[in-house]
Amino acid sequence: MSTANKTSALVAGAIKNWREGSIWLWALTIAIGGWQAPLWAQFSKHPELQKAADHFYDKQYGKASHTIQTFLDSVVIESPDEILAYQYLAFSYYKLKDPQADVTIRQALARNIHTEGDSAWFAQEYRDFFGYTKAKLVGRVRIMSTPFGARLFINEKFVGATPIDTLLLTGKYNLRLEQEGYRSTLEPYVVQGGNSSWSTTLTPAPKRRNLKWYATSGALLTGGAVYFIVKGKEKETELSPLSEPPEPKRP
Repeated sequence: MSTANKTSALVAGAIKNWREGSIWLWALTIAIGGWQAPLWAQFSKHPELQKAADHFYDKQYGKASHTIQTFLDSVVIESPDEILAYQYLAFSYYKLKDPQADVTIRQALARNIHTEGDSAWFAQEYRDFFGYTKAKLVGRVRIMSTPFGARLFINEKFVGATPIDTLLLTGKYNLRLEQEGYRSTLEPYVVQGGNSSWSTTLTPAPKRRNLKWYATSGALLTGGAVYFIVKGKEKETELSPLSEPPEPKRP
């Protein structure tokens, strides 16, 4: 956006907020480096966030965080509004030097791991904080298998076929791979900040015996054996032609 357009947007937003009695919201927007109209639109939809904006302007970060947390706990809102609220909540904790800032950023990332804090809406101080925190909380993982093309499940959720590059929050995961003709594998993996990779070689599954063929062959062999045995017994018991009984010996 050009300087002229930024100035026009700023003036238009100032007039709009002045008429609506939200001059503190306009002042907060300047303080945090916001130049774009969407920021005002996000806040104007929720009176609680306007109250938080007033607290931010007065540098009452404790009140700001309480207001935003109450807002998040009491209403069901849609992203990106929710993520934006979490980002401002994290920033208020950051200003209070509260470790809860990292936890709150993690909550925002859990809702959308591609969340970025380096928008023109935010001042450099916040962009630096967010970038550093995100680097600690998110890892980029490359998952590979031999052979490739195996179906990958992360915590039992299907992700796609290997190889896969994905972003994951730091923590422990269960990686399961499945491919026809191979044994499925399930292994734990701990994701840390930064780039990492995980690879495994699938073990071929034992070949299945054709039971139908064995059954048919067995039946044929068994039938043949019975036939030969019966025929043999028939030969053994075959009656010879009748002959005259031998004469009894005389004393």
